[in-house]
Amino acid sequence: MKTLKTFEFKQAAEAFKAKHDWSKILDCQIHQLDEGVDYQCKSATFRTLASAQAKKRGMGVRINAVEGGLVLQAYVKEGTPENPGGGEQPPTTPKKGRKRGGQS
Repeated sequence: MKTLKTFEFKQAAEAFKAKHDWSKILDCQIHQLDEGVDYQCKSATFRTLASAQAKKRGMGVRINAVEGGLVLQAYVKEGTPENPGGGEQPPTTPKKGRKRGGQS
């Protein structure tokens, strides 16, 4: 560890300037993003960032890894001010080996 006498700190807005256009990425459209092109961090890190940004906006996000990147789609969660009565959610698929409606 070093102890510094001085250091030129960046302004908060400059230090935390968004590197991604989250309003575009989280616009409820399905986007395929390529690692190294659309984002420079590892896919696992970008997945965490996208989830956090969606949560800040009262949204959820579905994310799947594909070769070379990620496919994601944001959605508005039920019961939020933006979607008080619920409504449009991305379609869900039943898990393998399970039937809908609690049937065995």
